[in-house]
Amino acid sequence: MVYDSVPIAANTLLPHVAEATVGLKAMPAPLTEIHVASGDTVDGYGDATPGNLEELVSLGSLGDRVGGRFIRQGGETVLRSLVDPPHWDDAVREALVTMAMDWGFPDPKFPDRTPVNLNDG
Repeated sequence: MVYDSVPIAANTLLPHVAEATVGLKAMPAPLTEIHVASGDTVDGYGDATPGNLEELVSLGSLGDRVGGRFIRQGGETVLRSLVDPPHWDDAVREALVTMAMDWGFPDPKFPDRTPVNLNDG
């Protein structure tokens, strides 16, 4: 019962109480996060084994990596100043760079953004 009532109260009551006491404009904007995870694989015996992100995505193009631990997941909060639509690409790129640095790529390389012309035949 507690497991059901606490999230319900937090998600439905708390926003209304906060809005009534401090006002809508005083409330901070919600955070935007990006998460990457490889998920689990099931072996021949039916046991779940954590997957390795490098088995699903080629990370070799990011550059030289320091350390040898497995990369299973990553997550980063997008900079609030970049969340507006004109800066969305920069926000995602910045979050991915930070994740790559956490994974052991001290100077991650990402491809340059090249505009695509859909009119070229």
